[in-house]
This record gives sequence, C-alpha cells and structure tokens, in this order.
Amino acid sequence: MAYRSRVGICVPGEIAVAMQESIGELPKRLKREVLALLKEADVKIENEGCQAWCWDRCTWNSSSPDVAFVEDYLGDLHADDYLFIRIGEDINDIEVCGDYVDNPLGMNMDRTISFS
Repeated sequence: MAYRSRVGICVPGEIAVAMQESIGELPKRLKREVLALLKEADVKIENEGCQAWCWDRCTWNSSSPDVAFVEDYLGDLHADDYLFIRIGEDINDIEVCGDYVDNPLGMNMDRTISFS
C-alpha cells in the first residue's frame, strides 16, 4: 500500500485565479492531470476571498508531474500568499510552507491529544 498523507493548500482568491490561468497554459496532458488533482480534493472551499483544497488520504508524490506543478507554483509565490500543510503517516512527517496563516478560512495545523 502506498504511503498516504493529508494535504491542505490555501491561497487568496487572486492567487487561485492566477493559478488557474497558469494551468490553462500547460500542455494538454499535464493540464488534465493538474485539474484532476484539484478536482479530487476531498474538501474544496472558495469563499471569504480565498480558496482551499484538502486531500485526506492521498499519495502526495513530488516526482508526479501534477504535484510537482502545484509545489513549484506555490514555491514561486511570496510566503504570505499561500499555506501548504502536508501531514504524513509517520508521526514526525509534517511539512508546513508559506505564511498565509491569517487566512479567512482559518486553515491551520493542530496537534492534539485525544482519548478513544
């Protein structure tokens, strides 16, 4: 079974529009793959002037062309313009990039202690 992660991305609305424009300029196959990746998100929210996607149990592989496009696009942004959170299966496998922490949707990463 493939390694799974939970991934969340949040960007201001104008960044989401610019990203869609960049996706529109991609070669046909990559465009289709990136659009499918965004469509397959378990949670998609667009309001309050921002947009977010969240995948609950996905194989987030940086060598995959669609994931590489998203990571490269976000990496070219100013840190205040995005928030990327990836939580892997392993306890210490957490990646947080970007500083869009005051986003209107309140997307963030919490570590909690719980009892079942």
